Amino acid sequence: MANRFEDKVASVSKALTILEVLSKEPEGMGLIEISSQVSMNKTTVYRLLTSLMEKDFVEQNEKSGKYSLGLKILSIASALYEKLDIRAIVRKHVQQVADRFQGTVLVTKEMNQEYLVTDCIHMGNEMVPGVYEGEFLASGQAIQKAFLANAALWQSGRNARSVPKKENVSLRQELKQTALQGYAECMEDIGGIPAVAAPVFNFSRNVVYVVSLHSESLRDRSVEAKCILILLELVGRISSDLGFVNYI
Repeated sequence: MANRFEDKVASVSKALTILEVLSKEPEGMGLIEISSQVSMNKTTVYRLLTSLMEKDFVEQNEKSGKYSLGLKILSIASALYEKLDIRAIVRKHVQQVADRFQGTVLVTKEMNQEYLVTDCIHMGNEMVPGVYEGEFLASGQAIQKAFLANAALWQSGRNARSVPKKENVSLRQELKQTALQGYAECMEDIGGIPAVAAPVFNFSRNVVYVVSLHSESLRDRSVEAKCILILLELVGRISSDLGFVNYI
């Protein structure tokens, strides 16, 4: 009886190892590649993959034959995500950059094409006027651009809705550049204060929040460059906590 129990535990452990490896390769992996990564023979890996596919934890591409995480895993991740306290996650990471940035950190969420402030963190004496947690922003160019540019990377239909087909070419080019560089900037943003903003992605690669830094010190280009690195580091850590795997 003990041996059977130990065998079951070992099988569960091996299956979880396979799921962990697959989570790092959104494009999928072949049987031989998986076998090499998890240090198991192909027969064992195939048997475990078959069991995982029966429960929809893993799916196989009919054309390429590659295996990837299935919808069941995403539904479990979604349930966990709903329980996360985004404010606690953000503040945990903001504390790590407190000695490198003085100004206001905003966390915003898009709701019906409006932008809700879910958190407002003041670091130092400088504050963004007229911005409060729980309110919708009346302005915020950098935040809006960060949402619009990056949502188009993953969410089908968002690009057409957010940027009309007849929109001027310069704006479309600006959004494309914003997506490529990973952040948006505006020298005259909320309250006339400069801002830089970057997206936070979740496990399903959707833009769920934008984090932005607001400070008069951003008018200094050398300071702005340092703050952009701080911001990208910050959103990278938050996205990682939300299960995002960056493979671009």
